[in-house]
Amino acid sequence: MIIKNLFLLFLLFSNLLLSEEAKKEKPAETNAGLGKQYITAKQGLNIRSEPNKAGVVIVKMPFNAEVNVLAYSENEDEIEGIKSKWVKLKYKKYTGWAFGGFVSKTPKK
Repeated sequence: MIIKNLFLLFLLFSNLLLSEEAKKEKPAETNAGLGKQYITAKQGLNIRSEPNKAGVVIVKMPFNAEVNVLAYSENEDEIEGIKSKWVKLKYKKYTGWAFGGFVSKTPKK
């Protein structure tokens, strides 16, 4: 009986930890917006380690680079007058966060 109760406590605690982790990185509610998108910042766009301006820069993606969007952050920032969430994305072998205000479903000219 004690082992069963300990096991149930373990399951509850594990579920709590997983739900807290899921809050940090929220997938889109639908498939809309996920998948292939493009970088629209003329000067390029940084992939960062965290979904904020203080995140360590991993790599800079060039204008019109094709990326795969994986998820959206809960938090929203404003950069250059644009308010947007951060997007978790994959570019070549790199995965990290970029400001969503410079990511679009269509490439720019």
